[in-house]
Amino acid sequence: MKQKLYFLLGKTPTTGRWEDYTSRLDVVCRLVNSRYQKHLHTDITLLADHKEIRAILLNISRVYDIIDTILKGIYPQKMHLVLVHDYLENIDDINNLQGPARDKAGPMMAQLKLEDLLFEMSVDREETDLALSGLMNSIQLLKQGLSPKKRRIISEYVKTGNQTQAARNLVMTQQGVSKALKSSNWQEIRDGEKKLKRALELYSARLGRKQSSLDDFY
Repeated sequence: MKQKLYFLLGKTPTTGRWEDYTSRLDVVCRLVNSRYQKHLHTDITLLADHKEIRAILLNISRVYDIIDTILKGIYPQKMHLVLVHDYLENIDDINNLQGPARDKAGPMMAQLKLEDLLFEMSVDREETDLALSGLMNSIQLLKQGLSPKKRRIISEYVKTGNQTQAARNLVMTQQGVSKALKSSNWQEIRDGEKKLKRALELYSARLGRKQSSLDDFY
């Protein structure tokens, strides 16, 4: 039976840093499956070669959080991810999915790798998909460019919510924390994430209403 769902496909580049990559990807997949269970039709599954993940989502409201969690967990390795909304068959066997959604995902993934971007989506309106994909790429590429030191500082600041406490925990000055946050464009990243998450929530709600109308019609 065919169902119109959201197919998420992720592939790891053949080059990159591989230290503990497989174990980290396995951990992050289990974390996503636990944290975002109500948004998943199937768990995120790591395929046998450990370089591809697949999942079927029920909606797109938390897709940024899912992708951000994955990319954060596998850093410094990268992953290209595409999201397609279309019909799928064999959805009970994630390894052998068939249908238009999987057919679309292949060329999208090839183009994504060619452009060396991290994310592309084809959900409903092309202009909206392009805008949201572009914003997500911009935010994640900024994050990818952060040094491990800046990542630690940002993580501690987010955890404590206070520059002075973060500095104390990291055994550095408050001025050092402030400088790192400013030079990392943390405020811009945070503001961009808030807007992107809200846009995805609105888009998801509209798609849900659209599907309900179609169900009522048929």
